Amino acid sequence: MINLNFLLKLSFIMCVSFYFFSFSQLLAHPVIWKNGTVFTSKVSSTLNEIRSHYSFTRYWAAGMHAIEYKDTYYGMIQNNFLVHRWNELGSQTNVYAFTGFGRNVHVTSDFVLHLGIQADWENRERYAHFSVDSFFNEASFYHINARLGAAPYVGKYEDIHTWLILQFDGVIDSASHTFSITPIVRLFKGQLLVEIGSNFGGRYFFKSMVHF
Repeated sequence: MINLNFLLKLSFIMCVSFYFFSFSQLLAHPVIWKNGTVFTSKVSSTLNEIRSHYSFTRYWAAGMHAIEYKDTYYGMIQNNFLVHRWNELGSQTNVYAFTGFGRNVHVTSDFVLHLGIQADWENRERYAHFSVDSFFNEASFYHINARLGAAPYVGKYEDIHTWLILQFDGVIDSASHTFSITPIVRLFKGQLLVEIGSNFGGRYFFKSMVHF
């Protein structure tokens, strides 16, 4: 069940982020060009997140990362690093690394360390993604995500672009593990990206990304 209190906090952070970063430019990647900003929110049946990052260079972005898992809320300072990028004719491959440090917003002594890695490849018709995020504290948990996507058509720059994605998602902790396969529709145009999906068996997924 989506925690209403958490969503209200996310909405407040979104407004603050918009106020401070509304004059920046960005692209939908963990690290973009220098002086760009990325804002992302995600709501799912297992994990809720919000991120806002500013790219100080084309290889490094820093910002905030808030996460809710099993009714526990964490706030972190996050660093995103572009480890390597391969630009091929008509396609691109990226490898990113993530580090973060923060604490439980309700228990000041409960600190959390985030370490993650992501690899993705895409051209105008196909898309692949794999990431692992580890959160270390008194109740450590791990998030695994893999995706395969295809575009049903190749549009022009000003068109609404559509991707059909099949997502494998897993969250593991010492007490439980949850795995799901979810079909997702991605729509984006200009400065807005939206993803929505469901496996029609109690699992849901919603993600939004705003470009300022």
